[in-house]
Amino acid sequence: MVSVSKTCVAPLVLLGASIIALTLACHKTAPPREANSEIEIGPTGEPEQYSATVVRTVDDGTNQQTSITREARSGEMRRQDWSEQGRNRALIWRPDLGKAFLIDLDERVYVEIEINHAQESEGAADSLVEAVDRALDDGPLPANVETRVLPSETVAGYQCSVIEQRSIFPDGHTESTNTFRARDLGGLAVRIETHTDNEALRVTTERRDIVSEVSPAAFVVPSDFKKVEHFK
Repeated sequence: MVSVSKTCVAPLVLLGASIIALTLACHKTAPPREANSEIEIGPTGEPEQYSATVVRTVDDGTNQQTSITREARSGEMRRQDWSEQGRNRALIWRPDLGKAFLIDLDERVYVEIEINHAQESEGAADSLVEAVDRALDDGPLPANVETRVLPSETVAGYQCSVIEQRSIFPDGHTESTNTFRARDLGGLAVRIETHTDNEALRVTTERRDIVSEVSPAAFVVPSDFKKVEHFK
């Protein structure tokens, strides 16, 4: 479980830079085992092939920020598209090639990044957004995580199992996360709601416009794009 920290407020413009941290496997240690982890929580995966628009809204009670990205998966291959300071960027994750490609779609250039086998497994297990969140988050791990199953709900037309996780941190504060996983999409999380105990910070992540077919071309750098060492 990812703790809600100040890094969550940062928009996904950090994605391009943080892929270096991901590539170096700068991930936190897994949280303590949940006391009631034996409960049946239903499917928690995702389809082998899909694309979706990811909308994340952060509300601290005073200001509200929204970031929008597009993600795609086909087997182990991943792609993430976002805008950074008015520029359109993309990240293609290709563990079959042992490489990732950070692309400036406007300048038509890309940076090639080597990845290793251990990181391939990490990329296959989670969406790139979630992996980057883990790489960025430097908050403390919870001392205890309590999990319970809530009544099923329908989100965006999908029948979802709902799991609540309540994390208790060493300083005494708590964070609650409700995850809505679509049964018809292999357990894909179509909505995640996280809030602190005093409701001061709320983070909502939604997957919208989900489609089940993705063109193979989405995971290939166009042949007329130029390879560079870094972006200007």
